[in-house]
Amino acid sequence: MNTRTRTITLGGLLAALSLLFLVIGAISPTADLSLYALSSLPVAIAVIELGFRRSFLVYMTITVLGLAWPGFAFTYLFGFFFGLFPILKAFFESKLNRPLAALAKQLVANVLVIAATWLFARDMILAQADAWGWWYIPALVVALQVGVIVYDYALGLLITFYLDRLARHLRNRRIL
Repeated sequence: MNTRTRTITLGGLLAALSLLFLVIGAISPTADLSLYALSSLPVAIAVIELGFRRSFLVYMTITVLGLAWPGFAFTYLFGFFFGLFPILKAFFESKLNRPLAALAKQLVANVLVIAATWLFARDMILAQADAWGWWYIPALVVALQVGVIVYDYALGLLITFYLDRLARHLRNRRIL
């Protein structure tokens, strides 16, 4: 198989795998966030194997197909945060030193999540704040910080697992 065909095939398979995780997340009543995190792993693999530009195409493919099925309600978090974060993580970690990369990832993640929340869940958050009291919003911001740090760490572990256990099989053409 020539390089171009292999690249297109790998991008399509990664997009299909990510879309599968999004669909299972839409069906599952409890594992939403973990399946969103798993849906971002194929994008991270695309960054490693295909580069930034092609991984962005994989991300856009997943987002557009996800809007068609399983729908906007299940895809907007992937489109705003979980799909973009692996690309931005790889970019920041390749261009900046470790502390600056961590700070940049945290700031960009906050902007992405707050933008998604402001656009699509603002009324729900404000209603919860009215019901629970003034401390709800600061507690939510702190939970967001912790959640982003945990997600970044978990994604790093998944990427390390891929590089240690699976990448050599993919590159030796045992898988594709």
